Amino acid sequence: MSDQSADPLLLPFSGDRVRLRDLRVGDADLLDRWNADLEPGSFNDFGPRPPVDREALARGPFRSDRNGMVIIERIADGAPIGTVGWRRVMVYGPSPTSDAWQIGIELIRAARGAGLGAEAQRLVADYLFAATDLNRVEASTDVANAAEQRALEKAGYAREGVIRRAQFRGGAYHDLAYYSRLRDDDPAHAPPGPVRTSTARGKLPIEGRLVRLRDVALADADMLDDWRMNKERGGFNDLGQVTKPTPRDVLAAGKGLRDERRGTLICERLEDGVPIGSVSWHATGYGPNPESQCFNIGIELLAAARGKGYGTEAQRLLVDWLFEASDVNRVEATTDIENLPEQRALEKAGFTREGAMRGSQFRAGAHHDMVVYSRLRADA
Repeated sequence: MSDQSADPLLLPFSGDRVRLRDLRVGDADLLDRWNADLEPGSFNDFGPRPPVDREALARGPFRSDRNGMVIIERIADGAPIGTVGWRRVMVYGPSPTSDAWQIGIELIRAARGAGLGAEAQRLVADYLFAATDLNRVEASTDVANAAEQRALEKAGYAREGVIRRAQFRGGAYHDLAYYSRLRDDDPAHAPPGPVRTSTARGKLPIEGRLVRLRDVALADADMLDDWRMNKERGGFNDLGQVTKPTPRDVLAAGKGLRDERRGTLICERLEDGVPIGSVSWHATGYGPNPESQCFNIGIELLAAARGKGYGTEAQRLLVDWLFEASDVNRVEATTDIENLPEQRALEKAGFTREGAMRGSQFRAGAHHDMVVYSRLRADA
């Protein structure tokens, strides 16, 4: 085993759901299409990219003693879904044994949010440790790229800190979060198996007697933006946040607004299919182990749809679906201690009132007490 280059005999390198394989001449057109379709303003957008060097590909794989790139294939169907690359960094000392590998990944939009990137980045580190003698594999990502930070942590990388104003992109300097895996890191530190808060197996839409819950579609983006812009001032959901536009690039991938830790669904009135609001959830927890993770849910209904039982049914449907779609044991909700209609709705939806959290939410210039409710998987 040499510390100078990655051993070609170890490829392809397979995990449970993806495999890493060398680039081929036949991949050149595909890579050019991917580069041309790169989302403007994305975290990997550093300007136009040149065509793939077909002469270099004809000479062999894109790997040397300084860098490399491989294709990520989905094992289920053999489809290429992205690339992962690495380069040797020589900044930690004059000895070659102080060098490290720095990795980077690009996935097509349709493959994101399913845990495939996390597995690919775990595999590439495993591969580099097996194929070379270097002790460290590192990765960095924009501090705003929460999805990639979660993927690295699931792949067993440890967050080391923030490098200030390190990357120039989109006309400005950006801070980067820095991660690493070491050769002797305990693989048990990485979460085993599927993420407990993933809802990937959940089937939508779901219906009750009054309402239907469905994924957010690209056609809903203008409506959601309008709802946010016209939110009631001073209402219980008016927390003074800066209104951000609905991410149309994410919706264009056709997977809704859901990832492994949070999500939003549209609530439609069943009798006429009219959207009347949204329900959402995000992961929280009460300990460092995956089994202590749970969901906190929220709801926003249009004023004209309130007081008719829609909110009660929507929240009951959402919780039933979250228990079916994920492995969490607890779903919780909080509401202002003065929001009596929402408290009644939660109780009708099967939630148990647990108590009041004093001074926990800052809204309208003051701290407010919140009532906390929960439903457990074992609740009837």
